[in-house]
Amino acid sequence: MTSNPGRPSDQLRLPGARQAISRADAIRVWDAALCAETDPELFFPEAGRTVQSQLARQICGRCEVTALCLATFGPLLTHGVVGGTTGPATPPSTAFRWGGGGVIYLLHFDRPYRHAWHYLGSTDDGHLAERFTAHAIGRGARLTHVVAKAGIGCQLARTWPGGRARERQLKRQGGASRRCPLCGVHPRTPQPLDSTRRST
Repeated sequence: MTSNPGRPSDQLRLPGARQAISRADAIRVWDAALCAETDPELFFPEAGRTVQSQLARQICGRCEVTALCLATFGPLLTHGVVGGTTGPATPPSTAFRWGGGGVIYLLHFDRPYRHAWHYLGSTDDGHLAERFTAHAIGRGARLTHVVAKAGIGCQLARTWPGGRARERQLKRQGGASRRCPLCGVHPRTPQPLDSTRRST
């Protein structure tokens, strides 16, 4: 019996993850979690923002699916507030390090959600892997929440150096498909800065 490609799998298996999670449990969390009613960015504070972490944990404390959220998503995340707890103090990944304060990333959805094919975001340098996992399980942003709930996967299409200010600038410019290699665009590879160069 062949599977129906239009029907989401009973399991969610993320790129690079060794374990799958129950889609039914994920949907229960997505449907009832208070974090779905707030800005998901609140649950992924930048380094040193203890007040933001405290606010996120307070919301988790009032949520009826906190334990299920921690059991379902906790093993997959090492960064951010999940199920009322903060991820373990694991060293940030060295992948996609730019040697600066942040990294901008572009996600490409496996199929469009309404009109949307992409999500553009940014995170602390070294936390990209955890941030991608959060988006893939519907915990990263409002758009990726509904995309994951609809059973649509996503791929990391591109990264480049920058922080929140540059992210907002790119979002205002629009046209994510013009920056996406998976849409046929071939952006130039950023070259490392040569500290020995002198301005003329």
